[in-house]
Amino acid sequence: MTSAASGEIGTRIVFENEHVRVWENDVEPGAETAVHRHNHDYLTIDLEGDRLVHNPLKDGEFPRMEYEVNAGSVTALRGGVTETAINTGATRYRGLLVEFLDNPR
Repeated sequence: MTSAASGEIGTRIVFENEHVRVWENDVEPGAETAVHRHNHDYLTIDLEGDRLVHNPLKDGEFPRMEYEVNAGSVTALRGGVTETAINTGATRYRGLLVEFLDNPR
């Protein structure tokens, strides 16, 4: 399983300044990311994969969401949630996550 260390939002940071942080997120089929908290509103940009679950564990304003991955799709999500992401598909999931750092939740 390719995963971030406990508490990290993605696999690795690819860009960061005082306003945004961009994570690469890489999750193998059947794998689940470490538990992490989104303290900021963010975008997810799907690059490859077939099925992914956003699995909120506490705090969040969204329910568990399982969806079909469409390369190039962008989803805006509100921060303030602790979750994991689960790759329920048959192929590797890869995406980018863009955190907006100016307004923590």
